[in-house]
Amino acid sequence: MKRSSNLKRRVRKIETAKGAGVLNLKFPDGSEQSVRFSCKNDKLQVLLASFAIAHAEGNPGEECGSSPHALEVARLIARAESVDSDVKLWSTVAGVVQAAEEERKEKHG
Repeated sequence: MKRSSNLKRRVRKIETAKGAGVLNLKFPDGSEQSVRFSCKNDKLQVLLASFAIAHAEGNPGEECGSSPHALEVARLIARAESVDSDVKLWSTVAGVVQAAEEERKEKHG
């Protein structure tokens, strides 16, 4: 239960945050990429996209309801070596997507 309440607290913090901002990602190959969020709901869409990715791994054939951009950003965050932000949300997104990708690799070899 504690984990759920932490996630709810993080989501509430995002909902009440002012501005949207930019997320800077650094990848293992040394490349960098920035993602600009036009509104605070964009961040929530990325969180929901990470859940959709995990859900799709357990339910093949079901359509994913997230936007292609949010799905792409969630996958980028999962592949990034570091995220230039102190928001714990991004480590949650990375963990969810990474776990789903690990599950897919185990199933499909």
